[in-house]
Amino acid sequence: MEISDTYFNIAYTLVTLLFIATSINELLLLSKKQNSTLLKVRIIIRSWWWIIAVILIAGAFGPYGILVLFSALTLLASFEYLKRSQLFKIKPMVKVFLSVFIAIQIYLILNGNFDIFAAIPTSYILLTLPILIFIYKDLSAVPKIMASYMGIAITTHCLFYLPAFVIIGADIFKSEDKALLCFFLVVGLTQANDIFQFLFGKLFGKNKIVDFISPNKTEAGFIGGIVMTSFLGTMAFTHFIDMSPVMAFVCAISISVFCIFGDLTFSAIKRHFDIKDFSSVIPGHGGFIDRLDSLIFTGPVLFLIIKYFGA
Repeated sequence: MEISDTYFNIAYTLVTLLFIATSINELLLLSKKQNSTLLKVRIIIRSWWWIIAVILIAGAFGPYGILVLFSALTLLASFEYLKRSQLFKIKPMVKVFLSVFIAIQIYLILNGNFDIFAAIPTSYILLTLPILIFIYKDLSAVPKIMASYMGIAITTHCLFYLPAFVIIGADIFKSEDKALLCFFLVVGLTQANDIFQFLFGKLFGKNKIVDFISPNKTEAGFIGGIVMTSFLGTMAFTHFIDMSPVMAFVCAISISVFCIFGDLTFSAIKRHFDIKDFSSVIPGHGGFIDRLDSLIFTGPVLFLIIKYFGA
């Protein structure tokens, strides 16, 4: 198995950034040992060491390692969503449908058949939704089935755009290294936007703007996230992917905006389910969907922009 220099550079950069973040947080804790925010950040950073380790191990096996990783994450996230949904009578059938849906998408990505891959969610919902309604035998439950099941279907499909970056993207960029870089840029900038929102919100946030969905979101957090992500993303896409400055800016600001949309959408879903997190499997982060919610939106949007306009 040959590992490219691009992969080693990405791994080195990620580990260095995590080491710097860990060091700064630990130094701050020396003088503020009981600061609740810093203690929470410590837990989050420790979880990030594990998250980055898993991603880098998968990336060491190339595009197919990332496909295996996101296939597993998609299955876990979908079942996590299903557990919190209210589809009690039809959960076994939904699990079967989701497993088949995931298997079909894996096959299409491996074969580079993007047209059918993009069209499959519509066919999947049209074919399976009536069956679930018939099985449930309760017309009053139709809105609940529609809301929960379509949310699961969207989650299951959109997460597969991430491995599509490194497999189908290799043909778009005519370079496996650029496809891999683009994957890590989309993932990294999406997570960076969350961090910028958190930091600017804590430092400068006063006015809440969507407290009916997420009471911790502030104007300063939104503006700081958009400005910083757009700036860093424009520089990164221009330098590493050889995009024009205009297209790089379009990609960067799209990440910052749709990252917020994803976060708020799944926050609203959690309020509907009356839960704080989808699970507690990742300390400091919640569940798989709590960590992947922004990527569910930014992944497909960036893939489509780059495929049709940006490569």
